[in-house]
Amino acid sequence: MRSRLVLAVLATTLLLQIACWEPVQRPPALCRRTLTSCTPARTLQTTLVEGASSQPTPVQQLRRFGREQILQGMEPSPDLAAILVVYFVQGSLGLAGLARTFYLKDELGLTAADVAALSGIFTFPWLIKPVYGFVTDTFPLFGYRRRSYLGAAGLLVGAPVHAPGAARSSAPQMMPKFLKEIFPNLPKPENAAETINAAFADASEAFASIIPAAAPPPPPIEVKDPSPAITGAGKAMPLLAPVFNLEADLQAAVTNLGSYDEDDIKADISETISSAPVVVYTYGLSPFSTEALAVLESTGCKLENVELGAEWFALGGKGSATRVELRKLYGQGSLPHIFIGGEWVGGLTTGADGGLAGLVEREELVPMLRKAKAL
Repeated sequence: MRSRLVLAVLATTLLLQIACWEPVQRPPALCRRTLTSCTPARTLQTTLVEGASSQPTPVQQLRRFGREQILQGMEPSPDLAAILVVYFVQGSLGLAGLARTFYLKDELGLTAADVAALSGIFTFPWLIKPVYGFVTDTFPLFGYRRRSYLGAAGLLVGAPVHAPGAARSSAPQMMPKFLKEIFPNLPKPENAAETINAAFADASEAFASIIPAAAPPPPPIEVKDPSPAITGAGKAMPLLAPVFNLEADLQAAVTNLGSYDEDDIKADISETISSAPVVVYTYGLSPFSTEALAVLESTGCKLENVELGAEWFALGGKGSATRVELRKLYGQGSLPHIFIGGEWVGGLTTGADGGLAGLVEREELVPMLRKAKAL
């Protein structure tokens, strides 16, 4: 932080020095010819010089813009640069003071009046600063107007602490009366050291809450690899998709006596998908559904298993209608249908990018589960 501040000061000073620099105007080569005694030649040379000097250089334009627009007519100088840097730092400290205000209001439970009164107490030394400056300028000590007073102030503050007679008493320290009146609910400390330690502890906790420490890396998760035999059979299932699609439409029509409310089924699917981080539509006896559930359960994720029926040929009215609408929505008529964080993954091996088996192979399953807050 200190190095960045030094770089900022140096950069500001350099820019102001560039803005203050005035290059020496030299006439062009045409204007530096040897003057003759001919009056028209002198007139021509004077005209060329005046024309060249009337055109400002880019540096002059930058200097004029900085003086008129940024510095509001003030002449740039190193002293002005120092003043601007000081005010910039003071403004940055003012932004940092917002954290203290929120800490007093939210963490300590102080009201707006309490915060204002406490801020007034903190600001009181700045109010007497002009008086201190007047006294030091009027009554110098030992020939010095600053050093002697700083040394005397240090001795005055440190004398009670290091004095031989200032024995530390075990009796509890009394809270000042004006603090009792301003903060009636403020607990009374046992001693000054406890007050300071508690203040530092509270400040540390406040900064820790604003800038939390880096979280430890999550523990590794062993994901079960899908069975090669089942994944191999699953990759061949799209070949039978036309047959299963025709069978699904016929089954839905028969079990629902001809028709069903498509919007109602789609609304139910949408609500179910958003009800849990991981949602799986399955058949109870399907080896593909069983294997997908085993892979997901090996991660320890939170999931909801929506079983439409024992198998594709043993579905009821709602189950068969849900199967058809899932196919219309995502283009896959077979189960399982896997959703992670509301995003459709596919089946065990079918669907988007190889389905669940593809996520396991690319080691993308656990990050996706963490993103969906399923772990």
